[in-house]
Amino acid sequence: MRDLGACKATDEPYLVARPEFDLSDIDASGLDLHFFPSLNSPYTAIIYDKSIAMAESCKIKLHHKPVLPMIMRGVPAPRSKMGYILFDTKREADFFGAGFDKLVTPIGTPTRRAYSLFPWARAQGKDTTLLSIMLRYSWAEGKGLYKASNFRAAVEEAGLDWKEASQIVGDDKWKAVTEQNQTEMVEQMGLWACPVTSFAGQMASPIWRSGDRIDSGW
Repeated sequence: MRDLGACKATDEPYLVARPEFDLSDIDASGLDLHFFPSLNSPYTAIIYDKSIAMAESCKIKLHHKPVLPMIMRGVPAPRSKMGYILFDTKREADFFGAGFDKLVTPIGTPTRRAYSLFPWARAQGKDTTLLSIMLRYSWAEGKGLYKASNFRAAVEEAGLDWKEASQIVGDDKWKAVTEQNQTEMVEQMGLWACPVTSFAGQMASPIWRSGDRIDSGW
């Protein structure tokens, strides 16, 4: 609102200030990150790569736990809610310089087909790469995963063998793992919207923000 010149109380502090963290030289190898993303989540799309990069650079142990989109889990999403989410995500994406331009929702069959490949991709250490590419196709490049050519392109761009993938896509082995992830997120943690990040453990070095030390014993 201030940037638009529409805020009258320009001297008032922000209700929720954006934190600024310097993650260089941070050793967080004592932390575990339980990360619950969704392929149909706009918010997931704009923070996914940053979250994975943070875990890698800070030596955090990542537990990658994709869950089904809200709509596919029976959570109602009226038009007004979806409209707010899209406009809010676009605002955040522009601030962080994240791609969020050409959108083709992967809801339904494309999501189920994608999730069926995650256990196989994980065995090759490429599940996060595959989901990253599919999020980019769906929310930044407008490449609908309902098209067989785009789906195959995403698999191959992740460095996975399409011939082998075509024998796996569509099976049901992924459902038990995904349901377990959803039970942990919804029933145990009491959360329902993605992405969800949960940290456990202790840090070996502190994080500093704006010159103030933040307690590292999370």
